[in-house]
Amino acid sequence: MVDVLSESTSFSSRDGRRIVPCSVMMVNFRRLRTTEEDGAVKGKKETRFLRVSLPQVFNPGDLFHSMVALYSAALPDMELEAIYDTINNKPSRTVFVMAKKEAVLTYRKEHGPPKPIKDTKVIENNEKKEKSSDKENTGTSKVSTLDGEEEEDPYCSLFSDEEEEEYEEEVGDGEEEKGEDFELEREKFLSRVKERQSMDPFDLASVGMEDQITGCATFMKLSSKPGDSSVQILLLAVRHRWRGCGIGEYLLRLCKDPSIVGQYDLILTYADHKAEGFFSQFGFTADPIITARHKSLSDYWENSTLMAYVPPYSAAVSGSLKSLEAMEGQIKTWRVMSMASHYEQVCIMERLRQEVFLLYGRIASQEEVIQTLHTELRESVMNRQALEKEFELYRTKMKEKMLLLMEGRAKTWLEQLETRNEKERAAPLIKVTATFNEGLMPSSTSDGLSSSRTMVPDESSNSGDTTVAEDDNEDIRKGTE
Repeated sequence: MVDVLSESTSFSSRDGRRIVPCSVMMVNFRRLRTTEEDGAVKGKKETRFLRVSLPQVFNPGDLFHSMVALYSAALPDMELEAIYDTINNKPSRTVFVMAKKEAVLTYRKEHGPPKPIKDTKVIENNEKKEKSSDKENTGTSKVSTLDGEEEEDPYCSLFSDEEEEEYEEEVGDGEEEKGEDFELEREKFLSRVKERQSMDPFDLASVGMEDQITGCATFMKLSSKPGDSSVQILLLAVRHRWRGCGIGEYLLRLCKDPSIVGQYDLILTYADHKAEGFFSQFGFTADPIITARHKSLSDYWENSTLMAYVPPYSAAVSGSLKSLEAMEGQIKTWRVMSMASHYEQVCIMERLRQEVFLLYGRIASQEEVIQTLHTELRESVMNRQALEKEFELYRTKMKEKMLLLMEGRAKTWLEQLETRNEKERAAPLIKVTATFNEGLMPSSTSDGLSSSRTMVPDESSNSGDTTVAEDDNEDIRKGTE
């Protein structure tokens, strides 16, 4: 909802010539908005705002679009859709400074009435070059305090033609972010602005929220990691006409107040190179060690640096609770946690030492086993080589013996074969000799004649000789008879 932080706060320039009375409030637009059916267009949803009772009554819709316009002018490189999403995000809250209507009329009397906006769907805006701010306000950055040209109507200079056309094109394609349509609201808002500009510029009724808004800052509590109590400043901008009055420093101080943003350990923001000096003046640092845990934050902006603010111990307490006892308690807690951490580190180191000794002993024993196995392997290899040599020698001897045995057997066989052949050749001659001897014996003259005349041929002689011998013997026997 809407919280009034201060009903009357005055800001003055460094020279003290200009005093701006303002009201400071904080709003959560996501809770402030409600979506209901638009009766004029069937099936079309229109986002409306719930009116709230405030000391200073205003239209929340005008406040929302005035902030969008201010951020759009201060952040020309940021898409309009991203600004809508950032402001309308559920955990996002926005603190804003709203000038009194009397201060706006005083400014108009000094610088003249605002220029009317053009009669188009999109408020025209000349291309603006970023300007560096003074020492008390931010420079041009993604969270800068730039607005538009001072001599032009600030409201007209808060919109960009290019960004608005891109937004209208996206809406025309039928794409809605989270079911909410901002197009009809914007058109109605622009109609109310033109209606107020048609009035007397020095009448209080002609002063709208687009004239009263002087600066705003949007932040959110980070809850992406368990135990994380960090705050991110998403957007910060101050209107150009009110710069030099300390509004930027005041908004940043509100974002650092635990009573507003809650308890935190770290504040994060993205800033370009021109805004780093401003944030550095208020304790922000770009130390990579501090910001290392939050490098995954979504970054809508290019060429920006993630900066962090670490609060002092007294920031966690407020009012009468800021005492040395609270600080002493935190120091004791830190000491206990440090001792516990040191104890864990010593235990880990001792375990690692014991583990190293154990592993070293295992390695030494394994090396002994390996050496023993190597020795046994060498001995087995040598024994195998000796056995192979003995086996080769034995096999050679056996081959020689087998050859000798085979040679002896072959010689014996040849001798036996020759003896047999000789016997076979001598057998016919012996037979003939025997027959002849039988024929020479006196006991048998006839037989002796036949024997003396009969000759037994060799087995190898032809059959014809044998037949002739037999015929001769037959003739001899017959003559004898």
